[in-house]
Amino acid sequence: MESLAAQSDQDAILKAASSSFGSCNLINQRVDLAAELIVLAGEMRLGPTIDPITEPDHALLTSLGGVSQRLDAMIAKADARVLGQGGLVDGAQQAVGQMNAALGEVRDNLKRVERILADAEAVSGNAKAATADLGALRAEVDASLRKVSGLIDEINRKWPFERNSEIRLP
Repeated sequence: MESLAAQSDQDAILKAASSSFGSCNLINQRVDLAAELIVLAGEMRLGPTIDPITEPDHALLTSLGGVSQRLDAMIAKADARVLGQGGLVDGAQQAVGQMNAALGEVRDNLKRVERILADAEAVSGNAKAATADLGALRAEVDASLRKVSGLIDEINRKWPFERNSEIRLP
């Protein structure tokens, strides 16, 4: 029995040892898996690696850099011409100011013209009334002239002062 007990003790020790070794293998597997996950996470964070730049790529990048600098210079010049001191925007603002001043003068002139037209309307209204009065006045003058002419004719008939200023030759 002792041998059976000893053998069962040895089996228990072997089982315990194999289970602890199994545990170590499991731990090792888990550590390896964790290391692989860390490597994958680092690659995902860093992204794919960049291949070294070749000579044609370098020439293209240099050319694009030059084009970009020229475009920046053109944009700066355009900004200076359009938005800078004495640029298009300033010129447009000055033109608008001059137009506003000219429109103010035109408004003043139109007000003067309106006053002149109002005066002309008043004068024409007075002229209409005067022409109506002139017709009556002319009729009165004509009547007075006829009366005077009639009186002169009557005086000439009543007084024989008519003189003949004709000279007769023999």
